[in-house]
Amino acid sequence: TIKYILVLVWKRKVEDDGGSWVSLIITGSLQKTMMQKISSEDETKGRFYYASQCCLPTEWVGCELTNIIEYNHDTSIFVFKTYNEESLNLPTCSSILVRAPGREHIAKGGDDAIRPYTPIAQGSIGFSRIAPLRHLLKKEEASSLFACLIKRYREWGFTGPQFDTPAFRASYRPPGAVSNYIHELNIGEMLQFCHQEMNLKIQYPFYGVNRINLIAVGAGIAPMIQCLDKLLFTPNEMTQVVLMYGNRSVKDILLREVLDEWAVAFSHRFKVVYCVGSRYANIHTGLKAKVKKEQFSTTLSALSAPPELPDFDHLPVSRSQARETGWVGHDVIQKHAFPPHISTRTFVCGLPSVYDKLCGPRHEPTCTGILAHLGYHSQHVIKL
Repeated sequence: TIKYILVLVWKRKVEDDGGSWVSLIITGSLQKTMMQKISSEDETKGRFYYASQCCLPTEWVGCELTNIIEYNHDTSIFVFKTYNEESLNLPTCSSILVRAPGREHIAKGGDDAIRPYTPIAQGSIGFSRIAPLRHLLKKEEASSLFACLIKRYREWGFTGPQFDTPAFRASYRPPGAVSNYIHELNIGEMLQFCHQEMNLKIQYPFYGVNRINLIAVGAGIAPMIQCLDKLLFTPNEMTQVVLMYGNRSVKDILLREVLDEWAVAFSHRFKVVYCVGSRYANIHTGLKAKVKKEQFSTTLSALSAPPELPDFDHLPVSRSQARETGWVGHDVIQKHAFPPHISTRTFVCGLPSVYDKLCGPRHEPTCTGILAHLGYHSQHVIKL
């Protein structure tokens, strides 16, 4: 009761003062610091509310695109300047929302598309730790900048009456809505961002935790980079961390130079495991029957064979670096991850199918799938 009385009194004081910062530390398992800021610069614009110490409000604001760094064949790093030129100050294990006007898929209504993204770096210190961003520190002041790693998603799978089967419908993926919209932006254009309470996950420091498993697939590496930045560079931090990172091919691995650099620098407590391969056996489930029935110009053995993995043998192997073929699954987790324990946490990030197989749908609190089968408890699995 006393806690809520304090909230009301402090909020009233802020309004009387005409707009200022107020911090309320909420005790509990998440150890969150909730911040509210009420804008008084222009009464006609109303008040801005903030879900955390992040400078982005809960309402949509435009941030300018200042740089684009092409990373590989389908992924680029987009650098933005905050709308008020303050530090982004986004808490660890948090994301921001991005809006693409009129770009939602028709099946979902065709309205504005909104997706969460996690910056890989914010401010000068963050940029200095990410190799592809360091050169920007020589060109401009980076305190108000933040960088997002965005993968372009092409349409994938088969459509049409001849492929109207459960297997093909399940494997079909439409082109990226927000991600492809961002890839169409030019430097100097604005993108709409906001930050809401739903974007806050478990907050650092992770009290009572001394071992952490990170499982990422594809662009799901972004929140892991954010998490590793805190776990590796915070003074006196001793948490042991293993990252299992899945990609279809070696060329798809994102920020590999950063991960290798950190694995060498923090080899006593950080290990990265590159898992390279694809879900070839699932992709062709519906096609195999057609091959057998209609005698297409291919064979079942060719479809079921694992794909070749160019440059796989060039991936480093050391005390803190390992490589595995195939996606992150039961065997890889059992071999490399810290086992279930009250002081161990497991973070997961990837496309919806990744959550479905590893721990259950992203927005469901219960852990199912492979991690549950291996004994990981729902309270100890964090779906980022």
